[in-house]
Amino acid sequence: MKISFVYKLDDPNWNDGLKRAIDMLGEKHEIKKHNGTYTNYFCDLVICWGAFGSWQEQFVSELPFKKAICVAGGPISHPNIHKYDIVFVETKWHQEQFRNLGVNAVVAFGTNSDLFRNMNIERPIDYLSVGAFAKWKRHELFLKKPGRKVAVGYMQPDGIEKECYEMCIQDPDTLVIPQINPDALFWLYNQSKKVSITSTVMGGGERTVLEALSCGCDVEVEQDNPKLVQLLQSVKNNVPNYIDYALVLEREISKL
Repeated sequence: MKISFVYKLDDPNWNDGLKRAIDMLGEKHEIKKHNGTYTNYFCDLVICWGAFGSWQEQFVSELPFKKAICVAGGPISHPNIHKYDIVFVETKWHQEQFRNLGVNAVVAFGTNSDLFRNMNIERPIDYLSVGAFAKWKRHELFLKKPGRKVAVGYMQPDGIEKECYEMCIQDPDTLVIPQINPDALFWLYNQSKKVSITSTVMGGGERTVLEALSCGCDVEVEQDNPKLVQLLQSVKNNVPNYIDYALVLEREISKL
């Protein structure tokens, strides 16, 4: 099968579970990756990675091929949701929301277990926060955690999000680290006792749950976020990896 994988990512160090799962699919199928651009390429299937309404999603939605999309956060009720043969989601909560709208939603998720693993070393950091400095991450809740804290991530391009970053900088018990590559993040997980994910239900955090558990961290999520509460309960004793991810992708696209 000829597959186009369309996404938009500026990070040259991208190496998560989806990346590894797509690479595994490439062992069986002919996959051409398009990052931020799309050249004329006839294919049997286009897989988009991005939220509904994103540049790449709007572009892919109009292509005359079979289509699938891998989504995490972003809007659920969107005009394009019925343009895809499969919507791959990361949680059962998201799957239920899409299926209630008549969408063929399938849970497919897993972490890069070759990288994110427990090193069984000393953990001097009490709490770690991973992800964007954005309002939906609710860093004000993270800063209430006791002990030595580290917040790592990137600042959203919108100027209004700057206050989230500055709030963490000004906290005397919190060390702020800019966005780092996956290898450095792996070591940071392994030096942390707990990972706190304080985002709202429409925010992200799914990947952080899997990576942190794989590295032996205790994970805390907010009880007003049913998506992450459900995810944590379902994976804490058996974290899915990129092989699990690839097997679901292969199973579902073979039905098209």
